Amino acid sequence: MPEKSIVSWNIMINSLALHGFGYKAIKLFREMETSGIQPDAITFTGLLSACGHCGLVDIGRYFFNKMSHVYRIHHDMEHYACMIDILGRGGCLEEALVLVGKMEMRPDIVIWGALLGACRIHKNVGYAKLVLKQILELEPYTGGLYVLMSNIFCEARQWDDTKKMWKLMKDYGVQKHEAVSSIEISGRVSEFMVDDKKHEASDLVYNVLNHLMDHIKSEQHEPRPPLFAHSW
Repeated sequence: MPEKSIVSWNIMINSLALHGFGYKAIKLFREMETSGIQPDAITFTGLLSACGHCGLVDIGRYFFNKMSHVYRIHHDMEHYACMIDILGRGGCLEEALVLVGKMEMRPDIVIWGALLGACRIHKNVGYAKLVLKQILELEPYTGGLYVLMSNIFCEARQWDDTKKMWKLMKDYGVQKHEAVSSIEISGRVSEFMVDDKKHEASDLVYNVLNHLMDHIKSEQHEPRPPLFAHSW
């Protein structure tokens, strides 16, 4: 292109970020700065997204601060969401909560949802409970978040809290939407739902699943060899 506008640069930076090419997105941003083009809010959305996809916590902090301190661009909800996601995925949950407290606007369900997902990744039940309280004030009827929270309790073996979550869902009349899982093998995509018997390989799938469940139950009563030591 004879002349590259901010729109051209932003499209490329955001596209690279979307597909996981974080370092290439950052390199392109450096070229944009060198060319004399001033970045805007959309540019930094792409950069922060790139850092999030690639786990670049320190670089994410650098760009988040540079955005306001160097270019005087105001942080909006999307920038906060990206930064909190970066911190959460990186295990910096306390720092993420502090940043939420500094936001000029009220955090939305996307912010809290990202934090709750990070709590599950890092098995931090204490912070998860704090986040859940905020979520219930915003959207008490979102089934997916109840399920995520109950999964966090399950993984922490806090069975009483798990039962409380399902009771809350029942009390609020919250319905869990049927989820679809998909897997691609040799170029063919297969989809499965709970109790799905339509797939041609469903008998084999459930046989393996039942074998795994029997193994899990036996592990609760007596020591067994590692799961992958078995020959299926």
